Amino acid sequence: MRAGAIVAIASARGQAPRAVIRLAGPLACLLTEQRFSPDGGLRYDGSARGATLGRWRMPPWLDGIPVDIWTFKGPASACGVDVVEIHLPSSPYLSERLVDDLVAGGAVLAEPGEFTRMAVENGRLDLTRAEGVLALIRARDDAEAKSARGRLMGGLSRVLEAFESEIVDLLVPIEAGLDFSDQDFRADIPTGAARHAHELGQRLAEFSASEERECRRQNYRVVLRGSVNAGKSTLWNALTHGAAITSPRAGTTRDPLVGSFTHADIEVLVVDTAGIGEALDSIDAAAQERALIEVQSADLVVSVADLRKRDFQAGAGLRIGTHSDVYHGSIPEGVITVCALTGSGLDALKLAIFDALMKHRDATPLLLGSRVSAGLRAASAAIERGAAALLDHPPEFAAADFRDALRLVRALRFAAPGDPVLDRIFSSFCIGK
Repeated sequence: MRAGAIVAIASARGQAPRAVIRLAGPLACLLTEQRFSPDGGLRYDGSARGATLGRWRMPPWLDGIPVDIWTFKGPASACGVDVVEIHLPSSPYLSERLVDDLVAGGAVLAEPGEFTRMAVENGRLDLTRAEGVLALIRARDDAEAKSARGRLMGGLSRVLEAFESEIVDLLVPIEAGLDFSDQDFRADIPTGAARHAHELGQRLAEFSASEERECRRQNYRVVLRGSVNAGKSTLWNALTHGAAITSPRAGTTRDPLVGSFTHADIEVLVVDTAGIGEALDSIDAAAQERALIEVQSADLVVSVADLRKRDFQAGAGLRIGTHSDVYHGSIPEGVITVCALTGSGLDALKLAIFDALMKHRDATPLLLGSRVSAGLRAASAAIERGAAALLDHPPEFAAADFRDALRLVRALRFAAPGDPVLDRIFSSFCIGK
């Protein structure tokens, strides 16, 4: 760590009965002892865990500020070092002055995330659980908060540990035979090991794909799709307060346009794409290809059609009928009608988009970023190489590939140093006894 102790205000600003200041590091108890006077004339020495009531004495409050001191001794504390929490009356001014006093005594202001990083570096929290802390901070609804809590409680760690154990299972018979061939010991590679490795590689890839879908849902992406002159750009302008050029001329929209609206405190990205129609030149063809790429990455595809034509696209999540101000016929079942120019139907449309996103979102219990997804993809590729090597090459080649996969998976959760393969070999085969 950067100093003998780091300090920060750990509670949110605003009205509350108490504020919390967190102090962590080898000198946390010593810095507390210099200012804290326990009730009853006792002396604080930081040796006892739990709460101690007393007063914090500092200029100009020489009579002291009433505080509760909670002491958590390392290495059993959440950060792996001595941690002191100072609970005091919830006054931003008092909290800041007390922090200033600790800094004057030798503490250093904590950087964002430094307490969590300290916990990771000291083995009290693995990296996936630390990411769960960040995900919980950024959660925008109950579903994302539930997902983040699952990671924080070790849900992802357990999944990664299970994958790690299966890779070790692949490595043990190979490396036991290679490393201990000079001893009275034999470990045959199991029949079907290549098939099992291939299946494991596929499961890693599938899990990575599910994680990428959930990661994308941090910004829900809705794509407007429809024929030329269906009114997509006018609708996009109305939804996002954008300024896309609109014209009766077909093919006005070429490159996808991205804007957003907010509903229930959740941001929804809306993408306007080129109209569906015959490509008249290479530029039209490129615009159609870009539109298809947007559709493939969408969380929800909205088919937009002029009510007078009703040329809705099959397979869309929602169907929107435009030009409701000049259409007087019957409304097809399941179609939401809007007039983008007057704003009629826009609120109902936003609600329908939001409901469709919530209804069709994946039930994956873990929400993750690109770091783990990329690591799982690389591990999957390494295992697939090892599976192929088992069929056509000496076992040393497969062992190297499986070792790469093991290293990648262990790095995802910042696993403690060690060799789980050797641990498994010695515990299973009792070599040397």
